[in-house]
Amino acid sequence: YAADLNGDGDIDVLSASSYDDKIAWYENFTLEILSQPQDQTVCGSAVFSITAKDADAYQWQESSDGGSSFSDISDNATYSGATTTNLTVNAIASMDGYKYRCMVSNAAGSQNSDTVNLSVNDKIAPQITDSTVSVYLNASGSDSLYALAFGLTDQNSIIDSTLSQNSFDCSNIGINNLTLYTSDACGNDTTYNVYVTVSDTLKPLITCVDSQFVEVNQDSVYVVNGDEFDATATDNCGISSLTNDYNNETSLSNEALSIGEHTITWTAEDENGNTIYCISVITVSPTGTYLLSNELENIKLYPNPTTGIFRLELENLQTTANIEILDATGRNVMQLSDNQKVVEVDVSDLPKGIYSVRICTNQGVKVLKIVKQ
Repeated sequence: YAADLNGDGDIDVLSASSYDDKIAWYENFTLEILSQPQDQTVCGSAVFSITAKDADAYQWQESSDGGSSFSDISDNATYSGATTTNLTVNAIASMDGYKYRCMVSNAAGSQNSDTVNLSVNDKIAPQITDSTVSVYLNASGSDSLYALAFGLTDQNSIIDSTLSQNSFDCSNIGINNLTLYTSDACGNDTTYNVYVTVSDTLKPLITCVDSQFVEVNQDSVYVVNGDEFDATATDNCGISSLTNDYNNETSLSNEALSIGEHTITWTAEDENGNTIYCISVITVSPTGTYLLSNELENIKLYPNPTTGIFRLELENLQTTANIEILDATGRNVMQLSDNQKVVEVDVSDLPKGIYSVRICTNQGVKVLKIVKQ
């Protein structure tokens, strides 16, 4: 007797025998694949799936030679679910064109699924938009750079980017030839030759002594004692030279300054050609002839040099001060009056150069120098 005895959709066989007085039921275990795996086009993770009726075991297989031969798959970093209904593939570019099938089996036999294809849609390594990048050293003489500065792009996602050198200092001034390695999620990787131009554009820091007033006997000179009037300078990459325009040396030590006003410009240059200067004014007067009133003492002028506005601090001012700005020829180019202890002076409209700042009160006159940059 043939009928679907268990309602599973398969025809089963029921038999009876007079020899042993037994009835036998033979269930139909015929394999049937209900849904076939489908082709996958991905970058990254792909999943192949199958459903089968009456299957006891599943074994996924791969072919890397276009389907000529297949081998069983085991779970590893590339595959998972090799003996289940769902095979997950971590696809990379080199696997483009691989073929897959699933062998389903039970006690009655085995059957292979349709062969399906894996396409990896990204076969291009990450690209850079610029092979040359500039780095400017900071005040400590260093800076850092990372691979993304070269404009890395990719169709999907970049998972690694490594530059052969990330940190730079004064020893790297100039063009540095480096290597950039990069890879994406599809396993595409490449190496680029890139160039990093390291520059130092920061000017040195220079400090001049405040205006100095010294007295000597009539017809004498003032001999400078050591470094009392010398400027100092520092720089992130080191100072190459620090000289003055009085003796073109690094120090005024032992110089004989005659009676009068000496305007001395100090110039500092760093190892990379950046320069800056400041000015000291040293006034040598005969003993007893230079009487500076208390009102004109402790005057501060800053910043010096200036690019526009500087301030005068007249700590002891009791009356009104007339302030004159004189150019190198002695011409009066600006004048103002103020009775405040802090006065802002705007020289933004004046050309670059060295100017005299003459402060006049009813108790005397004091002259300072200002550099307009």
